[in-house]
Parts: sequence; C-alpha cells; structure tokens
Amino acid sequence: MRQPRAKAPRSIDWSDGKVRLLDGAMGTELRKHGCPAGVCIEKWALEHPHVVASIHREYAKSGAQIVYTCTFGANRARLGRYAMSDETAKINEKLVGIARKSASAGVLVAGDIGPTGIPCTLTDTFPFDKAVATFKEQIEYLVAGGVDILVVETMTHLHEAEAALTAAKKTCDLAVMVTMALSKRGTTAEGVKADEVCRKLQELGAVAIGCNCSPDPSEMVAIIAKMKRVAQVPLIAKPSAGIPTVKNGELVYPYFPQDFVKQCQKLIEAGATMIGGCCGTSPEHIALLNHSLAQARAEGN
Repeated sequence: MRQPRAKAPRSIDWSDGKVRLLDGAMGTELRKHGCPAGVCIEKWALEHPHVVASIHREYAKSGAQIVYTCTFGANRARLGRYAMSDETAKINEKLVGIARKSASAGVLVAGDIGPTGIPCTLTDTFPFDKAVATFKEQIEYLVAGGVDILVVETMTHLHEAEAALTAAKKTCDLAVMVTMALSKRGTTAEGVKADEVCRKLQELGAVAIGCNCSPDPSEMVAIIAKMKRVAQVPLIAKPSAGIPTVKNGELVYPYFPQDFVKQCQKLIEAGATMIGGCCGTSPEHIALLNHSLAQARAEGN
C-alpha cells in the first residue's frame, strides 16, 4: 500500500533546534548488493528495484526521518554519458515511486539532485541558463513522482548549486535543502569560503544548508562551525565514513559505526541539527547514530 505523503511546503519550519536524522549512503549499499563499478547506477537501480526498496526500508527502520531518492545522477546531462537522456522522466519518476512505497509513514522522501558532471564553470560551453534548464527538467519529474522535499547535494561549485536552487524555485513550492562537497579548507572549487556559501544559499531560499561527502568527518567540524556563525537556517552534516583506501580492488572506509557516531557528535556540537551519512555509511551507521541521539535526548530531560 502506498504510504501517505507527508506535507512539507517551502515554508517548512525546522527552527526548533531539534536534531533530525537523515539516511546514509545509497551508492555504497548498491555496490554491496551487486551493482558493478562504472555502470549507470540509476539504470541498475531500475533493473533491481527490490534492492533499492530494501535499502530505503533499512534506513527508515534505522531511524532516518528523511530518505533520499536514488536519483543523484538522474539529470539529462549526466544520463547522457550512458545514452540515456531520453529516459530522464521514467528514471526519476520510477525511482521516486520506489522510495515512496518503501518509506515508513511519516518519513519524508527527498528528491535527490546531484551535479551535472560537466567539468566546466558554467561559461559559454554550459551557461547558467542551460544548467537551470537541466535541473528544472529533473525537478519537474521528481515533483511529478511525489517527493516531499528536494535536496541538492555534493555540489563543488557554488554557481552550480545556485543553478539547481534557482531551478527549484522556478518549478515548485517544495522546501529545498542544499549541501556542498567542500575542500578540507572549507572552500568550493572556485575558492568560495564556507560562510559565504552559507550566506548566498540562504539568501536564495534554501531551508537548510551544509556539507556532505568530503572531507573527512573530523575536518567537516570546522566547516560547520564557520557556517554556524552566519547561518539563519538549520545546518546539515552528512559526512562520509572517512577517506577510503583501496584494498583488493575495493574501497575500504576507515570509520566503523562507533567511530562515525563520535564524529557526528562533534558535528552536532559545532552546530549541525540535521545529520546523516554519505559514502561508506550504512544502515548500521544510521541506527547507531539514532541510538546516540536518543540517549542524548534522554539525558537532556
């Protein structure tokens, strides 16, 4: 049975200071279940919907209050690498449907929007307007599929994040979260500092802002602290399970769930009120993090 859709307008209020739990990695989990390296993840996901559904369910069971759709690379530009641009609508809407059917009642489904993958600076070869149009198309399909909110993530260039956020505002009234993949110095690929990123994105209407993926969780703490100085919206921290190494041809992440939770506790102390995991994290990481948050609430009472 289809779960009832949670209401989440653009005016969503997360200003109560409560820590909210996000899900963990999707790509890492798909690879554990047989998704080969180098393939179009979204295509593989459609061919193995039971795997994607089970991952969404496990994150919801682990305590995640928001789960991300498996649509990170489902924009026309990125799908074009695999000659699948014409399947943009089907891929987004079907993957949203899987998330909707898998999420528990009350769990928000966030339409995941990743970068285009075009190595450019939105100049003549890929102007800002074209980037906006590319994101707008994907967002239209995510909305049609029934997402509750939107999340723009893993952006290394501020202008690309701006393009995605602009596209969202032109398309719908859903709340939009934005997280950047910043350097360990806390800067974008253009050299924009974390506090300036935060200022700009909240001016454009993001309801929550922060970091995901890189750098190491311990290095993300300082970035969140810098954003906290200027933030007028909730801050998101969704770190990876450390910087991986290659062992026997596989990526190995150094942070086991216990170590990951310790880093997340520091991120919360630095100002993050929305916390989850990126590459290398699993339902086990999220479940232990949920347990830690529950303990902290109990001690606070």
